[in-house]
Amino acid sequence: MASYRAFSSKFGKCETNALDDCLKVSTLLDIGKLIEVTVKPNYKEATLYADDGVAEKFRAFDYADITLGVDEIDISAMTAMYGLTSAQFEGHTGVSKTVENDSTDPNYGTYGYIYGTQKNGVKTFVAVVLHRVQFDVPEDKVTTKGETVTFGTPSITGKAYPDANGEWRTRCFGIKTVAEAKTILETIAKRTGVTLSTSSSGDGDIIIPGDQVTGGEGTEEGTTT
Repeated sequence: MASYRAFSSKFGKCETNALDDCLKVSTLLDIGKLIEVTVKPNYKEATLYADDGVAEKFRAFDYADITLGVDEIDISAMTAMYGLTSAQFEGHTGVSKTVENDSTDPNYGTYGYIYGTQKNGVKTFVAVVLHRVQFDVPEDKVTTKGETVTFGTPSITGKAYPDANGEWRTRCFGIKTVAEAKTILETIAKRTGVTLSTSSSGDGDIIIPGDQVTGGEGTEEGTTT
């Protein structure tokens, strides 16, 4: 059985929200410490029946649902993801503010993360990049302290779409070190000197359950699943 540990959750805003510009990505920003991530592909399908049998069948990727949990959303990533502006609140050092209005619209960007695996005593890492994503502004949920303490962590949802090349996800397997995984993630996400290609044809969901993933960047051990 393999064990998993996920970390290094990053977002890079596309140059503009136009489809062609999703290949041009700004600085990658840390969203927050990753707790869990689920990527669920959805497909368009059509079947033509003739003479009591299947004459034609069509299946193509449509979009992927993304759900990720982090400990806290970094304000720089928040403004890039959701199309917000931030500024220091006047007269209060270290206090930042963001303002949302009826024209606030989330930006397109790339999303990437790394997870470590251990199988039969061999530890490797996987770098994953979704080429063109758009995240929804998460709901606020605050629980006051009662008899038990509840930690409220944001659940971020969004969708991944094909980019201008018709590709939506790249995954690199068998990476030996955390440093190499970070370099590969940055290279893929920023399109620096590589041709993106996906290895996602008909495979199922990628799910890293929250109660089986612990934080700690660079730590290779995980919980057996």
